[in-house]
Amino acid sequence: KALDIFVTASVNETYGYVTLEAMASGLAVVGANAGGTAHLIRHQENGLLFENRNPAALALALAELIENPLKRRELGQRAQQE
Repeated sequence: KALDIFVTASVNETYGYVTLEAMASGLAVVGANAGGTAHLIRHQENGLLFENRNPAALALALAELIENPLKRRELGQRAQQE
């Protein structure tokens, strides 16, 4: 509960247990569009996906959530409901 956003930049995550745990905790999740993470996150619905190995895209996704607390809460709530 000390976090507002969870980021997983791994492109080799097979299932995404850590991502799933973050979502279950109600955190807004930002993840690389790869592996298991890409199967758990629906972009702009229950989290944000960014292009693999693209730090600028990751920075944009983080900025979007940092600058918009309402969106951050809504994504976290939708993720938790799944």
